[in-house]
Amino acid sequence: MNTPIRRAIPAPIDRAQLHKSAPWLRLLLGGAIIAYTSYTTVRGVGEDFAPLLRGSIGPAPLTLIGGLFAALLLTLGQWLTSESYPLVYSALLFFDARYTQRQIGASVEALANYHMTGLDPWVIMGVSLGASWGLALLAARYGEILLLGKRAKRE
Repeated sequence: MNTPIRRAIPAPIDRAQLHKSAPWLRLLLGGAIIAYTSYTTVRGVGEDFAPLLRGSIGPAPLTLIGGLFAALLLTLGQWLTSESYPLVYSALLFFDARYTQRQIGASVEALANYHMTGLDPWVIMGVSLGASWGLALLAARYGEILLLGKRAKRE
């Protein structure tokens, strides 16, 4: 009795193609994460300093210009200090992540309220605050890792 040979179904994506596209996917995803965290920083700085940033330069409001400047300084500062000055880097990362946390916090809290109905409100608040801070720090740090790779180990 002969048993027929089973042929494997070919994969829809060739692994070699996936390996070739990995740097481009990292660039795209890292750029998207940095763009989002930069957007939250631009918006947050614009809102926080709105009383000081009244008016505009041409069609651009000063809140936008100030936010863009702050986001640029934060990003540049993080890239320059990430390997040499971990304490300064951590402070800049925390400042950057605060604006991302503020942006996503309400959505995370709404999800926590929906899924944790019946629990003490303090528990829900703690879970949502911890989750939103965790996601914000992850986004602020992981976009950089995708683009630049992990930090060099200090000897």
